[in-house]
Amino acid sequence: MIELQNIGIGFGGKPLLKDVCWRIGDNDRVGLIGANGSGKTTILRIIAGHIRSDQGEVIRSKSSKIGYLPQESVTFRGRLLYNEMLSVFKPILALFETKKVIEEKLSKLGSGSQKYRELLKEYGELEEEIDKKEGYTIENKIEKVLSGLGFSEKDWHKPTETFSGGWEMRIALGKLLLQNPDVLLLDEPTNFLDIESIAWLENYLKNFRGTIVLVSHDRYFMDKIIKKIVELELGKLTRYNTNYSGYLKEKEKRRELLIRVYKNQQEEIKRIRAFIDKFRANASKARLVKSREKVLERMEIVTVPPELKKVKFKFPEPPRSGDKVLELNNVSQSYGEKKVFEGVGLFIERGERIAVVGVNGAGKSTLLKILAGVLKSSSGERKLGANINIGYFAQRSLEMLNPENTVLKELEEIAPMETETRLRTLAGVFLFSGDDVFKPVKVLSGGEKTRLAIAKILINPVNFLILDEPTNHLDLAGRKVLENALKVYHGTLVLVTHDRCMIDNLATKLIEVADGTIKIHLGNYTDYVTRKTAITEVTEKQKKVKLKKPPVRRPPQAETDGKEKEISRITKLIAKKEARVYELEQLLLDYVIYSDKQKMRLYTLEYKTLKQEIDELYEEWDKIKDLS
Repeated sequence: MIELQNIGIGFGGKPLLKDVCWRIGDNDRVGLIGANGSGKTTILRIIAGHIRSDQGEVIRSKSSKIGYLPQESVTFRGRLLYNEMLSVFKPILALFETKKVIEEKLSKLGSGSQKYRELLKEYGELEEEIDKKEGYTIENKIEKVLSGLGFSEKDWHKPTETFSGGWEMRIALGKLLLQNPDVLLLDEPTNFLDIESIAWLENYLKNFRGTIVLVSHDRYFMDKIIKKIVELELGKLTRYNTNYSGYLKEKEKRRELLIRVYKNQQEEIKRIRAFIDKFRANASKARLVKSREKVLERMEIVTVPPELKKVKFKFPEPPRSGDKVLELNNVSQSYGEKKVFEGVGLFIERGERIAVVGVNGAGKSTLLKILAGVLKSSSGERKLGANINIGYFAQRSLEMLNPENTVLKELEEIAPMETETRLRTLAGVFLFSGDDVFKPVKVLSGGEKTRLAIAKILINPVNFLILDEPTNHLDLAGRKVLENALKVYHGTLVLVTHDRCMIDNLATKLIEVADGTIKIHLGNYTDYVTRKTAITEVTEKQKKVKLKKPPVRRPPQAETDGKEKEISRITKLIAKKEARVYELEQLLLDYVIYSDKQKMRLYTLEYKTLKQEIDELYEEWDKIKDLS
């Protein structure tokens, strides 16, 4: 159990948190949400003991072990990756060293000596302690975590300093999970993970036995993990006993109720003041007037927090393109000896909404660069359709902004012939209103820079929008604004994002990049996961069965009598039907079949019917044999 009592802290003379009280129970699953800069990270650091609050105190259970994952600034030096993970188990490794020493001593003593018996007893107690601490599962745990977080086996023996910042954050997360603390404080753990690793972490945390406090902009992830929401707003905490989706509905209901209570109270205040004003000069009513004044003095005034501005923007209307937007024929891409793609073919039609998925390093960004025309493929052909205007947002687009320019100046440099009025109108579309256009880029938040970078792309309306991780610097509210704008965008969209909720709400087709090629999946992210899960289950079943040829159950040779022809007929029919069952089992492993719902239904129905018919034929065969 952790309890925050009247916590307060400020920075630069400005208060950030004031009189914050919060009790976190055992096995709680809490999502801590709030606008960027509201103090979420500060609260996690106070709970973890990394910083002290200016006022109040944090009460922690003495036996509780707290693990904290920061957003960034984690570095590792001087060890190989596997050894870095192994360092988590230093106390258990010390037990193994002690065990080794005892084994050496035992090998030199006679089995009948007193010393031998004493060491043997110590050895048994040591074995029991190692077993209790799951010491013999260390290797399995490390391999499971490294694999789940996307490290290949060849990465295990690389020095930790050779990994990039994002991969170092994965190392930090891996070590934290292996420590298995009682309380996990996770500050944006999905920022540096690809979709596959996020899904793995999701399943890991579902089975975690302990308390989780999570700060995340990943709505899908929050809904899967979290049972309670605590919102930090204007330095105060508000609790909701639901997941993130439920919080959105509950918050709206609470606000509507608060507004009704506020209006009723204001009507009551108005009525009381009218009475006071009417009878203030009437001596006979003086006592009643005084009573009403005391009612007003004692009344706890209901206040309605200012409603957050419901921001939304709409992309400028794009010109209509031809039906064929872009085509790739036999495209390959290599960087030196490393092959990223080989023989890739792709056809994109007008109006399609495509999400590109795959592990980090699979080539998603490379594919988008080829589509956008900023990278020429090593071989193959890229054909652009008629009347196509491309807008490309790259992961480095924010770095291309001039920090000394104002918002307006950034737009002027892209469109020097446009009037200031037109540029300010465009800036307004992307939520830079009034004097916001005179803000220097260097003071903008990550979300504001993202909006500005997209505005620069769309200063001339485009009908083919290619976005590579546009959500990285957006908070939950900013992501929803972008998602709503893309919903009503009338052009063609290709998107890379780790926001699975956005993929679910926007995509009608997924391109999976893996093993130097691409696979097409119709539908959104949920459809993709459902098919992948089903295929994995069938594949695992097939591996267990290890079918090498149609598994025909051959009945024993029948006695040569009058029933021989009937038995022969049934035997051949069983063989034929079981051969078809085997064919169907192979077909159901095919990605193409899983993307064709009609074929899937037909093949599944045929499979079930054949299995039933085969069972009936065996029953018929048994009856004939009994009569023989």
